[in-house]
Amino acid sequence: MKTIVFNKIFPSLAIILVSLCEVFQGQLYIVLCFLLVLPYFINQWKSRRFKKKRTYVKPFLLLTLFGGLLNMPLTGYGIGGLLLTISMVGLAVFCVYNPKICLYISLFLLLYTLGFLYKSIFISNIELNTIYESLGFSKNYPGFLIVAYTVFYGLNKYRLYKRLPLLLPFVGVYFTYCLDGRSSFGIMILLSLFCVLKNTGNAKINCLILLLVVSVCLFFSDFLLGYYEMSRLSEGVESSRSSIWSAYFKYMDFPGFLLGCDSAHFPIIKQYAGNPHNSFLNFHHRMGIIGFFTFIYIIFVSIKKYITQRNFIILVLMLFLMVRMFFDSVIVANHDFIFYSFMFLPFFKKNKCILLNEEKNNMNILLKLL
Repeated sequence: MKTIVFNKIFPSLAIILVSLCEVFQGQLYIVLCFLLVLPYFINQWKSRRFKKKRTYVKPFLLLTLFGGLLNMPLTGYGIGGLLLTISMVGLAVFCVYNPKICLYISLFLLLYTLGFLYKSIFISNIELNTIYESLGFSKNYPGFLIVAYTVFYGLNKYRLYKRLPLLLPFVGVYFTYCLDGRSSFGIMILLSLFCVLKNTGNAKINCLILLLVVSVCLFFSDFLLGYYEMSRLSEGVESSRSSIWSAYFKYMDFPGFLLGCDSAHFPIIKQYAGNPHNSFLNFHHRMGIIGFFTFIYIIFVSIKKYITQRNFIILVLMLFLMVRMFFDSVIVANHDFIFYSFMFLPFFKKNKCILLNEEKNNMNILLKLL
């Protein structure tokens, strides 16, 4: 019973706790999450699971924490980010080894987020940018949540049943359209199409689906062109984000390059509370060049490993998430465990944890549709 509580229940509660940050706000919950994950983390460390050759968990954790410690005197950041990183790595390993639990957790988080947005937008008529205002986030944040929870749900569903989500990605397309998010909207359209094509598994049917999609786009071309011109999509990359990224490199000095920098004092970026609106830049500014190069190196090794193992479906899901991460600072944050799960997963293949492939006939009909 004690093992179940520490290795199953506590990490599951920690995932829900950090994910529902609009409910559980404040540093206290980060500490509580850390305490919930700590027994599981210690058990995995003692079992030498982090030390297994070429899993990269231990070097990533140690080098990232070392970079974060060097960063603290320069930027004045506290220890909260380091505790969060430990928690996220522990939760990522938990997700790798417990896809069935994470399947239902990810489904709950996705449905909760969609329900919360429905209530906020259509019932309470809350202005989009104020939905997560108490957390200091704009309407881009719920767009990221939809993408992240959808690919997380897709990861666990595919590992268990070799099927991808069916209906929920299309619901996500509608909500990202309502949120007027460029990157989230585009990614959800592509993700929905990818899920449909993979689930059919028939080349002829897929050709018909693609032909239907092209026909619909041509038929509604006037509407799509009008939406493109009226929305922020027409801004392209020449938007506030490109200015923020340019300012990050322009005002970063050499010590900041090595140890990470407090971008809250940079012109342009300071009006966004130091948010560089790019997860990779955000990782650098918090963990320095040591943590940044470690992070990038393991991402490339992970991608190479997926290709070697021919796990292209999971790789595509990971790339969808990476594209969304490129346009917002969502690393060294509450949802790191989702990307870390993708990043560490291919290194555990020898432990038969990458694909479990349970019988499709055992899948609940509702789960098939979702």
